[in-house]
Amino acid sequence: MNTVKELAKPAQTPTNGSKLPTQIQTAVTPEPSKIKGAKEEETILPLEDRLHKLNMLFDLQKKFNRLAETKAKLQSFEIAQNRENSELLISDDEGNEFKTTNPEVIEEVKKLVLKVISQKESEVAAKLNW
Repeated sequence: MNTVKELAKPAQTPTNGSKLPTQIQTAVTPEPSKIKGAKEEETILPLEDRLHKLNMLFDLQKKFNRLAETKAKLQSFEIAQNRENSELLISDDEGNEFKTTNPEVIEEVKKLVLKVISQKESEVAAKLNW
């Protein structure tokens, strides 16, 4: 049920002495409970769709957790700038390898990988919504 508010303006007397009729304005305000109920009905998905979305959310959670673990492991690496005890090895599917012990190069690669992981975490986090 809607609530109705009537706003009446008092009669004004014009300068010639005749009376003007009272003007009535009606404002309709919907009940908040009806608005909520309508919104809740719209958001209920069929069971299969809800289960599919739930599975997608679990997959995204796994991906997010893997990214977080990789990030934590990479952040734990200590690269001493004055020694060449660290080593970076990159290999491809063809068996080609790139190997360096240059601490500055290794540190820059580490920063780049951390940046990419953070971006991927943000992308996955944005998709994790109910």
